Amino acid sequence: MFVKDRMNKNTISVNENTTLAKTLALMKESKHKRLPVTDDGGRPVGVANRYEIEAVGTSGLVLSGTKIRDIMSARFFKVNENTLLEDCALVMKDNKVAFLPVVDNDNVLSGVITSFDVLKGLMRLIDISGEGCRMMVNSPDAAGIASIVGRGGNIRSIFIDDGVTVVKFYAQNASEIKDRVNSQYDVIYFVEK
Repeated sequence: MFVKDRMNKNTISVNENTTLAKTLALMKESKHKRLPVTDDGGRPVGVANRYEIEAVGTSGLVLSGTKIRDIMSARFFKVNENTLLEDCALVMKDNKVAFLPVVDNDNVLSGVITSFDVLKGLMRLIDISGEGCRMMVNSPDAAGIASIVGRGGNIRSIFIDDGVTVVKFYAQNASEIKDRVNSQYDVIYFVEK
């Protein structure tokens, strides 16, 4: 799954020459805490943070006379829309950010993605919600486990984490499949919805 599949494409952004007053008004109206700041070509040059604007002061003179480029965070992280969602999650984790501007191949802003967008995408990727069976097997042999489960069930997702294989599948005879897997491996968790 790519970032472009989960990002918000209806992005609100501000030009670097926008005043703090206009930026703050836009943030309040749209209920956003952060906005990407772009140059005249639509390329991200920073991130505006509502709390930083409010910290500057509430003086009308300051808010109307100062440009967002003067207080924006010029040190920011971004991802390309063709970045894998998993890699986007790593960028967020490694840099302790919950919001990233997304750019196209020409470095033009094409959207934004939040940690919540990434979480929803990863949940969908591993099919964590919905009906079906979930089985955890104390073995990294995903191919062998998939072979057994696949003979009687429809595998929705399978992945390995710390030597444990997690399988999400649908089957009429789910308990029988669990027993077949358990005869060759150690099933440590099984739930049927």
